[in-house]
Amino acid sequence: MITIKARLKPFSHVPGIVTMIPGTSICVRAFPMKLVFTDLLSGKMWEEGLGWKGPVEGFTVEMDLDKGGVSIFGKTREGFRRHWIAGEKRVVERLSLGKHTRLEWEDVRRRMSVEEIAPVLFALGQGAPSAEGTSPALSLLHFTDKREIVSRLKSFFCVGFSGMLVPRLVDEEFQGIVEEGKGSGSPLALLRQGYGVIRSLFFEEMGEEVALLPLLPPEFHAGRLTHLLTTQGDKFSLEWSKKLLKQVVIEPAVTRSIVLVLQKSLASFRVNRKGRQEAEASLQLQRGKRIVLDRFEK
Repeated sequence: MITIKARLKPFSHVPGIVTMIPGTSICVRAFPMKLVFTDLLSGKMWEEGLGWKGPVEGFTVEMDLDKGGVSIFGKTREGFRRHWIAGEKRVVERLSLGKHTRLEWEDVRRRMSVEEIAPVLFALGQGAPSAEGTSPALSLLHFTDKREIVSRLKSFFCVGFSGMLVPRLVDEEFQGIVEEGKGSGSPLALLRQGYGVIRSLFFEEMGEEVALLPLLPPEFHAGRLTHLLTTQGDKFSLEWSKKLLKQVVIEPAVTRSIVLVLQKSLASFRVNRKGRQEAEASLQLQRGKRIVLDRFEK
């Protein structure tokens, strides 16, 4: 099996940090004594008190993408306190790009490492409610050259998000990355489209053809992507290193045949640790029978 052990828990110690509640349309701005909620679909806002006695030492806001919620905690005058805001646990597909540093968000923003940010956006975006919206930031997601993908994703993160990946229609920091302009609709569209674009770098369905790592940027030289769901309900898990596919695990939901479209330099692979198969040949899937592909060769 191909697994990802690292947990996705971006966090901040800054009072007033705003973060999404995973699997919902709601963001929360967290203070030691108060929470301010905003629904990014309806625009509705409301407040709740935490009822703690300050000052709060070690104040922390943590977005837990594995459990599907936001945890707020710290040491008050009455001892340690923790407040849990439940979202919806929808994360199925998981992405790792080889970076396993602590996700303290102020450091993440300073480093602006796409290898750290993309897996968080990938997880958050797949669980976000569908929404219609336009923003100048979305123009950054259109690219044709692999060499410009990472720089465009960095710009997309800078322009389209505040706090811990809370989407916005307008660049409120006026960074000059895109032309100033007003967006419309819901900013949740940035989460959904960001997820879709990141997914398309590694996996694409084209009828009976399935492309693996079709737009892999050179910066993403190693990684894992697990439990990718196809339109037929199959699950794909991928692992690559040194910019080349290393292993694929397929859990078919439907009996059918597919053709894998691999990286141009790969010509064949081993099936279930037995015989080899040419890349252009049809691969037979049988419902409920796992297939392991490895030893990809040029």
